[in-house]
Amino acid sequence: MTIKAITDYKRQVNQERKPYKGHSKKKKSRYYQRRKPAEGGKKNIYGKEKFINSYFSFYEQYLAARRKFFEAFGRGKATKKLKDNYYRGLDKLRKFEEALTPEQVEIFRKYFPKLNYETTYSENRGIDDVGKLEVLEGAAEDPHFLASQMQSDYADDTEESVGTIDDYKTYKGL
Repeated sequence: MTIKAITDYKRQVNQERKPYKGHSKKKKSRYYQRRKPAEGGKKNIYGKEKFINSYFSFYEQYLAARRKFFEAFGRGKATKKLKDNYYRGLDKLRKFEEALTPEQVEIFRKYFPKLNYETTYSENRGIDDVGKLEVLEGAAEDPHFLASQMQSDYADDTEESVGTIDDYKTYKGL
């Protein structure tokens, strides 16, 4: 074969190929490979009750945030971010539970009849689960009100508090 025959052959092959159209509207990486769902893959546990899966997702996020917060408790500034994350996760979980419709609440109670209180700390230390509430009749005493203040009689007091903080500082010599 001559060089001319080879170049003619290459031209013919190149013309038969489909031209490259480029990416579709959605840009994909050249390494993008469409994943096919596995036959025995993760299925919806509760069928029509998809909101239960959402609850599990929020609950897992909350548990992870709680674990991280209590593991790093008392470490200064790092704890603030973890605390915010913990309370944000708890808030999401509560808002999700409040947003359920009455039908969803019935289904939710079917799978989770009653969520138990967290009593591990009190059980480990022998503390009663239920607090004792003592109601006293009459007015409650102010713990910051001193006995000397109770005994004093301020009826004859005619002095008023007037002036600014600058007046006070000049009076005290500060």
